[in-house]
Amino acid sequence: MSRELVFGSTSRSLAGHLFSPSERERSGAGILFIHGLGSDQRGYHRRAEAAAERLGATCLTFDLSGHGGSGEPGEQFSPRDHLDDAVAAFDTLLDSGEVEAERVGVCAASYGAYIAALLISIRTVKSLLLRAPALYPDRCLDRKDGARQSSLEAASDSAALRGVADYDGPIMVVESERDEIIPRSIVEAYLEVCRDGRHEVIPEAGHRLAKERWQVMFIEILVSWFGGTAL
Repeated sequence: MSRELVFGSTSRSLAGHLFSPSERERSGAGILFIHGLGSDQRGYHRRAEAAAERLGATCLTFDLSGHGGSGEPGEQFSPRDHLDDAVAAFDTLLDSGEVEAERVGVCAASYGAYIAALLISIRTVKSLLLRAPALYPDRCLDRKDGARQSSLEAASDSAALRGVADYDGPIMVVESERDEIIPRSIVEAYLEVCRDGRHEVIPEAGHRLAKERWQVMFIEILVSWFGGTAL
């Protein structure tokens, strides 16, 4: 069962989609999905459906401000604005009444994975899956002009890596073998600071998982991961 919803983030309205297992199958676990820049929640519906059906998890997908159904496309927002969005989405998932507060996982990709790495310092996240995580220095947190480029140079000055280093839950970092946007060095930077980190590589895959077999592989990874981390 799924339904569309709208929820607030500071003075903005965000579009979301809640995927609920049947009451009989409901496990009390929840998963929040966060998409990347220039993307939207639609690419996560299939993944959320799989997690709801196979894990009994209540899942929330949503559009970050300036994406999909959340404002006008092309509107400029800062990472801090998008972090506010993620916090609002996390709280909306908890407010569904279907999720136990200590059993929420986050699955995020690219820029969304960077936002998720900031989120874990603000909200209690049981386990984390970061696919092709981007990395930005703290000086970009309030930039609204979109002039940001993921770079390993941010490793020495990034709240995202500090958040991961302080996080004591399990983290899965998923790498695309032929990622044309996020280099292996950034994936390694995340893994190096994890207290409890795991690593999976999707063979031959590009950044956007454009082929069906890569999409299927990623769904299997996320279902196995969140099922195995006892959400």
